[in-house]
Amino acid sequence: MEQLPILVEDLAIRDLSNAVCVATCKFTNDQFAAAFDPDENPAPAKLARQMTSFGQAYQQLDAAYAIQQKRAETADIATLDQEGDSLVTALRAMLDAALRMAFDPQRQQQGQYLNEMVRKYRIDTQENMISEWSKVEQLTGEYQADAQARQYGQQLGIDALMQRLAQIAADIRQLMSQRSAATPDQGAMKQARLAIYPEYRTLIYLLNAFCATSDEPERYAALIRALNDNIDYTRRHAMHRKQKSDEPQPDGADKE
Repeated sequence: MEQLPILVEDLAIRDLSNAVCVATCKFTNDQFAAAFDPDENPAPAKLARQMTSFGQAYQQLDAAYAIQQKRAETADIATLDQEGDSLVTALRAMLDAALRMAFDPQRQQQGQYLNEMVRKYRIDTQENMISEWSKVEQLTGEYQADAQARQYGQQLGIDALMQRLAQIAADIRQLMSQRSAATPDQGAMKQARLAIYPEYRTLIYLLNAFCATSDEPERYAALIRALNDNIDYTRRHAMHRKQKSDEPQPDGADKE
């Protein structure tokens, strides 16, 4: 039975964070450039034209992202996010310690009560930043409103930590709002992302089409394997997650 050629898998790059979208497009652009030498191994004319078009769209995307990353609010948000992530980790460690205190049933019960409150929000320090800090804000709001939780928190020594998490969540929300309202950077990034989506789809479609109809599909095999390896990695580690950036996506689905 004839073996079918390997094709590039589908990847919805609009669901990626800004950082991962830029990295994915850079990897794709670099791999295509390395795979086809204009003299020794030229790409088919139609594919070559699309490579050029995609490369130009990538340059616009990369430039918009670089500008966005230089904003003062971005640095402040990143600093707060790093501090907050450390506090979330510390909170879990402190509650875990209380849960292990079988020799002190009262503290163990207090830890269980607070741990159940924290766990239901499923806070992930590597997820979408907007989502993470929205959850933290909800958690700290519930904690503040629950007199018993406050009492337990004070007795377990986590009350000050919870107060600081609440302040960080509020500060991050305010900084994000200020940055979005103050500059056109977000609009440039949004337009660059919208422009590169069809360029990426067309590029991958043409590669698959040429591979599927070629008498020498092995000519495209190394490139396709490299792209698929990166796609698999992105799906496992970066889809719907953040790499410590936080810009809203064009379709409103914030993934950073």
